[in-house]
Amino acid sequence: SFSLRYLLSLTALLCLSSCTTEKVASDPEPVTRSAFRSFVDDYFNELFRFNPTLGTAAGLHEYDDKLEDWSADAYARRLETAKSQLTRLQALHNAKTHLSNDEATDASILDGQLRSEILDIETLNTYRRNPINYVSLPGSSIDLLMKRNFADPRQRLRSVIARLRRVDALLRQMRENVKQPPKEFTDLAIRISRGSIGFFRDTVATWAKDAAGDDSSL
Repeated sequence: SFSLRYLLSLTALLCLSSCTTEKVASDPEPVTRSAFRSFVDDYFNELFRFNPTLGTAAGLHEYDDKLEDWSADAYARRLETAKSQLTRLQALHNAKTHLSNDEATDASILDGQLRSEILDIETLNTYRRNPINYVSLPGSSIDLLMKRNFADPRQRLRSVIARLRRVDALLRQMRENVKQPPKEFTDLAIRISRGSIGFFRDTVATWAKDAAGDDSSL
């Protein structure tokens, strides 16, 4: 299993340092420390639902056959979730409860992560301005499945195939979302795309043949 600190470090892939001006309801009800632990579980469940590749990176293999839905509607839902979770976390902070020093530190980190993500989606609009995340995701999501020997290669190959089948939708979402990206972002995205061609054509294909073994259908 992975520690909370390790999982939190993974979310930095999505986030920028930031602040936001969310308000929280006054006079929260008293809560217990178990409420914070429940919040942490909910936070990561929602995070990995939106970013299943992070779930795989964290060693949670129920996400292995899923690829990100980064449509505008999905981002709107994610923004709503992040705001709701920030309000909930602030209520926990303000309630008359006693978190351990470690829990208080974790709560502060989560607070920063949520504020950062809200700023990124709502104000910076990175998903509408930067194609790099879209074009780099297929390679990174599949590389994780190939390099980590956590299951039978044939099982991992099935997850690779499932993710590959979703790449078309991801690239369509990029074309729909991204408008007038800066030249520097565009140039780098093109270079990443060209580098991915060899990875999929050669590296993935060779690994897949070995992983399939004598399974003719794979």
